[in-house]
Amino acid sequence: MLFINELDLYTIKVKIAVLTSLFGSAEPLRSLTEREMEYKKDVDFFAYVDRDHPESQGWTQIISPVFSSDPKYGYRRSAKLPKILPHFLHPDHDAYLWIDSCQIPNIHPNEIYEKYLKGHDLALFKHPDRECAYEEGKICAGVGSPVIRDDPKIIQDQLNFYLGTQFPQNYGLYELSSFMINNNDTTRELSLIWWEQICKYSSRDQISFPFCLFRIQKDVNISIMPGFIHNPQGPEFPTGNDIFEKSSEPALYRKFL
Repeated sequence: MLFINELDLYTIKVKIAVLTSLFGSAEPLRSLTEREMEYKKDVDFFAYVDRDHPESQGWTQIISPVFSSDPKYGYRRSAKLPKILPHFLHPDHDAYLWIDSCQIPNIHPNEIYEKYLKGHDLALFKHPDRECAYEEGKICAGVGSPVIRDDPKIIQDQLNFYLGTQFPQNYGLYELSSFMINNNDTTRELSLIWWEQICKYSSRDQISFPFCLFRIQKDVNISIMPGFIHNPQGPEFPTGNDIFEKSSEPALYRKFL
């Protein structure tokens, strides 16, 4: 007797795109793992890159321009386009799984959809360390941190603007190196608001995303995935997250992460 696997029942119904980007890298785009190659039977894998990576296997590579005029962080902003606006690049897909180029899904994207995104607009990880976009902005500007992650003046202008809109502190903060998002009217509008912030202010998207949730003035239905992507104690400590694992970080021409 033949049995239909439970996974097969929903692979037919939902068209999912797995997206990543890699700009300014001195190393090649990683190839899909053996497990990801199995996933590829059911979902599409797209990598937006600024150059061809002929040694990389499995991805559909889309060579894209470095359009940002920012002399220091232009690679980062250019790499954000498929992350923020997947609905407009791949409008025929029902949902999108974003993964930074060093992230690897441990379970089938359709299973992530079924367990965490179905019935929601987004499936996200909470930030392990902070709950406030203002605090995130300060950290990225180098306040209380040895690393400056973006232009402090741009970030200060951004936070001043948010204060002027009555955007509250401690509105929530999320780790956005991996997440899943549905393709619907709410998420398309949210993504456009988010893209405006990325272009106008810092390209550090974790600062602007909570403001966008506040700004949209709609109920955005968020599912919180278990655990975290990074443990603030260090990479040797557990994250409580079995959905993704991290491969080695690509070396960059300019350190913009």
